Amino acid sequence: MDILAATLEFHPPIDGMWRVVLWVAVGLGLLWEAASLLRWIRRGRSSAAAVWMSLAALPAGPVIAIVVALYGAMTPGAKRRTLPLLHACLWGSVILATGALAFLVPVGTSARWSRGGPILAVMILAIIWSLRAYRRTTSPVGRRLKTFLLALRILVLLLLGITVLRPTVRRIRTERIRGWVLVAVDVSGSMRRRDMPAVYTDATLRDDEEPVSRIQAVREALRDQRRAIEYLADQADVEVLTFSDLPGASAELTEDKRDARFPPLAAIGKVTAIGDALARAADLHTAREEEVAAILLISDGCNNTVDQFDPQVVARRKGAAGVPIYTVGVGSETVTGATRTLTVKDLRSPEEVQAFNRLPVAATIEAIGLVGREVKVTCRFADQVVGQETHKITRRYALLPVKFVHVP
Repeated sequence: MDILAATLEFHPPIDGMWRVVLWVAVGLGLLWEAASLLRWIRRGRSSAAAVWMSLAALPAGPVIAIVVALYGAMTPGAKRRTLPLLHACLWGSVILATGALAFLVPVGTSARWSRGGPILAVMILAIIWSLRAYRRTTSPVGRRLKTFLLALRILVLLLLGITVLRPTVRRIRTERIRGWVLVAVDVSGSMRRRDMPAVYTDATLRDDEEPVSRIQAVREALRDQRRAIEYLADQADVEVLTFSDLPGASAELTEDKRDARFPPLAAIGKVTAIGDALARAADLHTAREEEVAAILLISDGCNNTVDQFDPQVVARRKGAAGVPIYTVGVGSETVTGATRTLTVKDLRSPEEVQAFNRLPVAATIEAIGLVGREVKVTCRFADQVVGQETHKITRRYALLPVKFVHVP
């Protein structure tokens, strides 16, 4: 979603000494206008009365002008008497506003306004002097022409002032980027273990309760929290993905596709590589220039294979990049990271061999979680030991090739 906005900014090219010069010019102009106001009010009045009326016209000009205007409109014959007072109040208000614009507005405002205030004050004073000059003009011109020429002069002054202020229109385009929230579900073989309560929100198993598998508890939790995930899809795109050693099946819930079905959750993975799965799942979005906002990891924590990317290193890197990883543990309180398995993956030998001929036997042993251990592999025919090999395990996940030869 794109949000367009436009702002009008002014960049008057005055600073330092030029600002002081303008302030001095405005100050002299305001003093001239205040003296003219005092001189105009003094006609037919004492000096003290003229001073008091001038002082009242400056700060309270708008209020007095409104009261005088209402009195003149409601009282018959009072319009002629109140018109000079109304004129004085409006004159004083303009003087006060111009002074505030030049000297008070810069205080506590941005640099652009502080530079533009004196220029605007000079423009106002120039317009006032233009009006006064045309009022005293005695040239034999018609009223319409005189009004037109006055408006033209004011327009020229305004355009000149606006040009000095250097107005610019800045267009701002804000693009709303929806991030991705990755919900990664562990589907390795360890998730088949039956150690979860039938009600996944229960903390422990009851004595008479039949446990369910970890993956079944995850299925029920995702089913019950479907509405919460759909609500999350209003704020960000959601991808529910499975993983064991690598990212597997996934389903995407977006703003316009909130009814997508979750991927099938079956604990069929052979090993668990949390670091590799999370790093590659996030890299897929990064390659498409999509932002990953957060990762929710649902796993039993049994990381039992060789990771190209260590889970803790991945978590630190994602955290430094502003991508938090939230974890939801599944399973009993047993330390599942200590799981160890040793399995014969395949066994290869001829089905038949002639007597007194060599019988080769080859096998591959899968070792998980046995780093630092020594594994002794023995080949027997009946009760006869025909060969032994000892291997030192140096990785979390290792495939050990062994070969034996027997002459029956």
